[in-house]
Amino acid sequence: MDIDRVENWAFKVFCLSTIFITVFSVQAIYNWPPLAEKLSIFLACTLPIGMIILGRMGLWLKTRQISKEFIWLLLIFIFGLLSSLQSENQGASLKSIGLFFASGPLVFFTAKTLFKSENNKESYLWMISLSLFALSLWGIYEHFSLGIVYIFSRNPLPAGALLIMLSVGPLILLNRPNTMFVKLTLALSLLTPMILTILMAKKSHLLGLLVLLTLLLIFRFRIYFKFLLGFVFITGIALFSSDSLRAKYKNIINVPDPLPALSPSNGNFKKQNLSFAFYGSIPLRAENYFFGFHIIQKKPIWGLGFNADLDPFLEDYKLRLGSYFPKERYREYLKSLNTFENIILTYLVEWGCLFSIIYFGGVIHITLAFFKATKETTIRRMDGVFVALIILSFSIMSLTFDTLRYPNLNWASHTLLGLLACFSDKQIAEK
Repeated sequence: MDIDRVENWAFKVFCLSTIFITVFSVQAIYNWPPLAEKLSIFLACTLPIGMIILGRMGLWLKTRQISKEFIWLLLIFIFGLLSSLQSENQGASLKSIGLFFASGPLVFFTAKTLFKSENNKESYLWMISLSLFALSLWGIYEHFSLGIVYIFSRNPLPAGALLIMLSVGPLILLNRPNTMFVKLTLALSLLTPMILTILMAKKSHLLGLLVLLTLLLIFRFRIYFKFLLGFVFITGIALFSSDSLRAKYKNIINVPDPLPALSPSNGNFKKQNLSFAFYGSIPLRAENYFFGFHIIQKKPIWGLGFNADLDPFLEDYKLRLGSYFPKERYREYLKSLNTFENIILTYLVEWGCLFSIIYFGGVIHITLAFFKATKETTIRRMDGVFVALIILSFSIMSLTFDTLRYPNLNWASHTLLGLLACFSDKQIAEK
C-alpha cells in the first residue's frame, strides 16, 4: 500500500476533523443527542489515526520498532483506565478519560506523523491562520451583538485561549519570505484576535497574551516590539472610547483606597474593604491548592475520578485563608464549579499522581527535547520556538482554568505538541 498516498488523504481528513472539533465539539457535547455526539467526536478523532495505522501497519510489523511516543500514549491510556476503574463514578470517569485521550494524546501522535511532510505543515499553518482570522471576526460580532464572546465554546475562557493557540500559524508564516499583501494579511490575522482579547477583558487571556508578547520580545525584539506597542495603543484607545470596557478593566484591577484598609483600628479590612474581583477570586484559587493537596495526601495514587464528591474531604479540612470567606461559602464555590481552576491540580486530584506524572512529564520532556535539539545548531529554528512559546503561554493559562477539559483546546494543544516534536526530529536529523 502506498503510504504517502494514504497519509495524504489522512491529512485532509485531519484538517476537516480539526475544523469540526473547533466549531462543533463543545456544542455536540451539550446540545446534540448522545449517540450523535459520541459517534461524531469518535470519528473525528479516530479516522485520521486509523488511516495512518492502515498505511503504516505493514512497515511497523516489518521493522518491529516501537516509538517512544507510542509507549507514552500506551502508559497514559493504561493509567487513565486504571484510575477510572478505581473511581466512585466509573461511567463518567471512563467517558472523561476517553474523550481526553481521543482528542489529546491520540491527536499528538497523529499530528507528529502527518507533520513530517513539509507540505502538510505549510497547509496546516495556512488553514489555522485563515481560521483564526474568521473566528476573530465572529468573536468581534458576538461581542458587539451579544455582549459576550463564545466562539462556539459556550464559555469565554476557552474561546480566548483558542485564539492565542491558533496564532502560531501567522507567527510562523510571518517569519517566511512573502509578498507584501500576504504579510499584511498575516499581520491582520494576528492583530484581529489581539483586539478581541482586549475587548473580552479576561484576566487569563491578558496574562497569556502578555506572557507570549514578552517571550517574543526576548527572541525577536525588533519585529514584535511593534506588536507590543500596538497592544498598548489599542488597549488605550479601547479604554478611552468605551465606558463598558473601561468598567471591565476597572473591575479587574479595582483596588480601594488603601488608607482605611491599612488603619490599625480596622481589623476586618480583608472582608470589608477589598474588592471581590481582585481579592476574592485570588484567595479562593489559592485555597484550592491547600485543599487539593489535602485530597492528594489521602488519594495519591489513583485519585478520585471525574466529577467526584468533594464534600467528605471538607469535613476534616481547615481553611488556610478563612479570613477571606467562611467554609460554607467555599463549599458552595466547589459545588458550583466542581473544579480546581488549575488543570495540573485538577488532574492530580481526579486521576492521581501516577497518571499526572506520566502525562505532564511527557509534555515537559517533548518541549525540552526541542530546545536540546536546537542548542548546538548555529541557526535556531524559529518555527519551533514559536510553537514552544505558544505552548508555554497556554500552560500559564492552564493554571487559571481547566483548559484540557474542553475538547477543542485539548485538540489544538496536542496538535501543537506534535508539531513541536516534528521540529525536534528535523533538527536532530540535520545535525
